[in-house]
Amino acid sequence: MNNNIDIKTLEAFQDGNHKAFETIFITYYNKTKAFIDGYIKSEPDAEELTEDLFANLWINRHSIDTSQSFNSYLHTIARNAAINFLKHKYVCDTYLNHNRNEGLSNAEIAERLNTTKRNVESQLSLALKETRKVISCFLLSLL
Repeated sequence: MNNNIDIKTLEAFQDGNHKAFETIFITYYNKTKAFIDGYIKSEPDAEELTEDLFANLWINRHSIDTSQSFNSYLHTIARNAAINFLKHKYVCDTYLNHNRNEGLSNAEIAERLNTTKRNVESQLSLALKETRKVISCFLLSLL
């Protein structure tokens, strides 16, 4: 994320200028998404996190310190978003695995987590996919 925007664009953004926000979004969106994807290894989730990041950037635009590097600021909030996502995913995965170990059905897990059965099935599917990937990498390293 080493593109730079000028201070006038940043100040216009802080004042609520939508064109300035569009410039910032176009300048940083793809690099920010790629950066987050590097952490979380899920393009759809990286895309969602990046969109949320830019939405929050708009909401909190008044708190941006224009005397500091905007690149560093954006890098920091992107890194924090990725780390928070991974922490949350770890907690959910751990909880799901514990429920799975209890022999609960997907519907029972969904009820306990206050989510949908489809979401539980999707998360379990992703977990199994990641597990298979790790196992296959491990097996390939043995060859």
